[in-house]
Amino acid sequence: MRQYPVRGIMDYIEKSKILYNYNDCESLEVANYKETRFLKQYITDPNLTAFLANMAIMYVNQGLLYAKKRLSGDALDNYMIWFDIQKDTSCMQDNHSYTCQVLFSRQARTILALYDNPVNIKDTGIYELIKDIVGFNEFYCYENHFDESDCIQYAFIPKIFVDRYNTDKD
Repeated sequence: MRQYPVRGIMDYIEKSKILYNYNDCESLEVANYKETRFLKQYITDPNLTAFLANMAIMYVNQGLLYAKKRLSGDALDNYMIWFDIQKDTSCMQDNHSYTCQVLFSRQARTILALYDNPVNIKDTGIYELIKDIVGFNEFYCYENHFDESDCIQYAFIPKIFVDRYNTDKD
């Protein structure tokens, strides 16, 4: 039986009502560890993060297209979709184990204010794992280190949102 991953993404978006029914932010895990174990026969561990990031970019692009079709007015003006890649060094000892999630918000300006200055992705600890992926040049990268944990977050926000809302501030 043939599977249609894009249809699955659209079904998930529609069933969970992530475009409509949340206050601040919703997230969709790209894949959990159990889902990725079968990939080891196809993808080496160091390439798994790149694989997940590539899937996240696809989800972001699909989310943008879907939002343009389903939302209008203020809902579309305040919509933002992005993804992040996180590593918690307290429980992930190897250098290639990261989690990846796609995030959605209807409060784009509020969420964007949480991110300060973008960093050059080439200067991050994750660059070597994702440098071969096409599409990262369409995202600004923000690096966050959480004080209470050993977690590092790399948020990738599409430039179209950052540029739009920074222009609105001026």
